Amino acid sequence: MPKTVAEAYEIDHITGTNNWTLMIEKEMRKIRESGAFEKWNKGTSEDLRSGKAKMPGYEEIGCHMVLDIKLDGKFTRKARYVANGNETEPPTAPTYASVVSRGSVRITLLYAVLNDLEVLSCDVTNPYLNADCCEKIWVQAGPEFGEDEGLVMIIKKARYGLKSSGASWRNMISQTMLDAGYENTYADPDVWRRRAVKDDGTHYYELILVYVDDIMSISQIPPKTMDMIGKLYDLKDSVGEPERYLGVYLMKWTLQDGREVWSASGKEYIKNALPLVKSMAEAHHSHSKLPEGKRAERPLPKSYKAELDVTTLLSDEESPEYQQLIGILRWAVELGRIDITLEVSYMSSYLCATRKGHMEAVYNIFAYLDKHLESNLVFDDKIPTIDEHFFTKTDWSDSVYSTETPAAPINMPEALGNPVVISVFVDAHHAGNVVTRRSQTGILIYVNNAPII
Repeated sequence: MPKTVAEAYEIDHITGTNNWTLMIEKEMRKIRESGAFEKWNKGTSEDLRSGKAKMPGYEEIGCHMVLDIKLDGKFTRKARYVANGNETEPPTAPTYASVVSRGSVRITLLYAVLNDLEVLSCDVTNPYLNADCCEKIWVQAGPEFGEDEGLVMIIKKARYGLKSSGASWRNMISQTMLDAGYENTYADPDVWRRRAVKDDGTHYYELILVYVDDIMSISQIPPKTMDMIGKLYDLKDSVGEPERYLGVYLMKWTLQDGREVWSASGKEYIKNALPLVKSMAEAHHSHSKLPEGKRAERPLPKSYKAELDVTTLLSDEESPEYQQLIGILRWAVELGRIDITLEVSYMSSYLCATRKGHMEAVYNIFAYLDKHLESNLVFDDKIPTIDEHFFTKTDWSDSVYSTETPAAPINMPEALGNPVVISVFVDAHHAGNVVTRRSQTGILIYVNNAPII
């Protein structure tokens, strides 16, 4: 893998190909067309460094080309010109850029089914190149600039790597939403809503979700929204129903009663992680493979108590492996494997002073995932029937949680569309830790019959 543009050109020369050259030229062509750099003709880089020429308020940084190969079966080369943002002083303006949450995505997919709306998604090509750079920076052009190599270039557009680029792009796409008549929601500022009317006269909210360059539209006529976005920004590939969003695979799911709803799955992530986990298990001195049979029927044995484990402590080399495995499991939970949430939370308590028995237990969770790979979150819009006889009635009249109707949120928008029922299930393993007497609480939040958190 080449580390520099010069190395990439050399590889092409040796192999008699132009794979890297074409990708570098493609990246630089996009940069030139966007006006990302502006030539400065009042001196050379040496003049600026020596003080012979002045550019008040500007600082010099370096840039480099990130080169990679996609594992797409075609080994497609990829080139991205990145600024060395670590070399700049912290900007005075805020640099935080929020993104839509996965909980909002799940609620939105439920909302689409509940109100018979379509869902389309698109990717904006090189989003940062659309926004102006708010930092005063110059660079010396490298070989990727061709005949302009060595010249002083002022960065005019936000670039990958700069501290302010994320905020610059978010401000720009936010202004686009505002200009189109959308307003962001209070619970999630990256969910945008706009009042609309269906063909039958029913009022509802059109929604747009933004995660950097990934945009999702929920509407009766989302192609109209996508056309509006496409006129302002270059879009990757074609617009269509989302197949993947925020690392989760999305698909339609047919329920037993024939209704079609949206579902989400982290199967591909787990499937790709399992070979690594299995190789780690085989390398571990006490394993040849992941547990099988009845042990894999549950994430952890019902009687397992991690706090009572007295096996040998992991070595300094093994402890990072345990932390890596917990990180993989946490991301699996984030992608929708809520069936292992309790166990992953439990085993995350032992990231320090980890014992070999704890490692065995974590491998057991992976064995469970391997055996139960097919798992989807299904966003069923049907209002559930809950038998309240299973729940103890509690008198809250003498507590802060009285029966008095709570006040409506400030600036609450008008309720439109079909109604929903929010159900919250809470349970606690009171004093479950037999050593510390600590409790562990679990919470599940459903909107209608769809698990959200």
